[in-house]
Amino acid sequence: MPASSLFEDWTKEPEHPYPATSLIRHLITLVAADVCTFRQNTQTSYRFVDIARTIYDQINLLIKRVDESGNWTDFETYTAAIDPLEEALIKFQLEAELLEQKHYLNDSSSVTDCCAFVNRTHRIFREVAEGVDLLKGQLSQVTSQPRPEHSNTLAIKSVMAIYGFMQLGLSDSVPVETKLYLKAEKVWLEAKQQGQKTYDVVNPIFSAFFDQLSNLAAVGLPASYRTLLQIVGTIGRAYHAQSLQLVKLCHQAAMHYQASQNKNDKQYVALENALDQTLEDLQKVITDMKFNEPGIGLSIITDFDDTTYEKHPFTESINEIKLCFSELKLDGADNGEAMLKKAMEADKSRMLAAKLRIEKATNSLENDESKMVEVLVKVRKGGQDIGEHKIKAQRSARLAAIGWSAARDASLKDKLMGQDFKFEQESTGPPATNKTLSTDSSVGSLTTNTKLTLFMVI
Repeated sequence: MPASSLFEDWTKEPEHPYPATSLIRHLITLVAADVCTFRQNTQTSYRFVDIARTIYDQINLLIKRVDESGNWTDFETYTAAIDPLEEALIKFQLEAELLEQKHYLNDSSSVTDCCAFVNRTHRIFREVAEGVDLLKGQLSQVTSQPRPEHSNTLAIKSVMAIYGFMQLGLSDSVPVETKLYLKAEKVWLEAKQQGQKTYDVVNPIFSAFFDQLSNLAAVGLPASYRTLLQIVGTIGRAYHAQSLQLVKLCHQAAMHYQASQNKNDKQYVALENALDQTLEDLQKVITDMKFNEPGIGLSIITDFDDTTYEKHPFTESINEIKLCFSELKLDGADNGEAMLKKAMEADKSRMLAAKLRIEKATNSLENDESKMVEVLVKVRKGGQDIGEHKIKAQRSARLAAIGWSAARDASLKDKLMGQDFKFEQESTGPPATNKTLSTDSSVGSLTTNTKLTLFMVI
């Protein structure tokens, strides 16, 4: 388990790590390490990290789905969730830091001081709770989205399209050229290959197939369109907002072209050039920049240098996009260029905020097992052991966090639900009475060894 966190399910390696969410994982690990040391507002803080990790996993799942299907709705959902989650995690640290500072504790000597302390503390509690509510709202956005069309309906449309065009080919009134076109292998090969694929895979294929039948010229979108949607998840946080803005501009052009009733070859070439150039520039960023590895380390974030950052890697992309917009008679290219510059500032600002957050971290994020304590919690009721919970914890972790972890253990959840409990440590000498421990006690204050046994008495 990472030495930075008490709970493996908060910080464990995801099944499918992506550079686009690497910063989120680091921030979750930082916050998880810190909240385990909190004396106040513990339950809300634990819940905050729990929800953040759930959203992180959901985002990664959506990125994987985009890789597999190229679904634009999934793309929009996951890209919209990244920035608010990062913001909530960074802001949470700032509020929580204030709450835990010694001068923030109630050492007041007058009624006025006491009232001021209560007001300050209430404000911090409220803002942390609002952070939890924000994440809950974000979580509802990244859960599975309803499909715009049921697969059965799509199947019916497929059959109707195939049957209709087959009947068209049999008609005596149809020109010979059209009949030859409808008999071509290329037209029906895609229909044959659609069998047994998921809806997400079939839907774009069906759309392209239908376009091919209904529009003999300038059919479909360039192949690079789908690749652009897939590549954003492989780009690290230093260029996330910029890559997203470029892909949105490309999507706008592609959808405008696709909806046009007057497509022509010049428009197709302009669109293809814009998509291909954008893809080339994004691939170059991935190759050249060290921010794009799935397991990006903290040193890479803290080494971020904003003085050389504004060397723009996307000049050729934006130029091709502007030419494409012009060919499509589509407004907004100049505004898109301004938005790209704004995205660059957003990327730089986020990287600098992350750098500052990591440099201020009070808990190490390195995997150092020697700094961890293996805690065995024996749960007792009426003098009888009724279960155990094992966890590795930092020495700075408090028993309140150990108790919360035990209550989440599947084997203990029903036994501990709604129960009051206290922690005890077995006596090592006379008197032979177990010592009752405060939940504010840190693990490191109870042992100098790498193992600790506690009794959780209910």
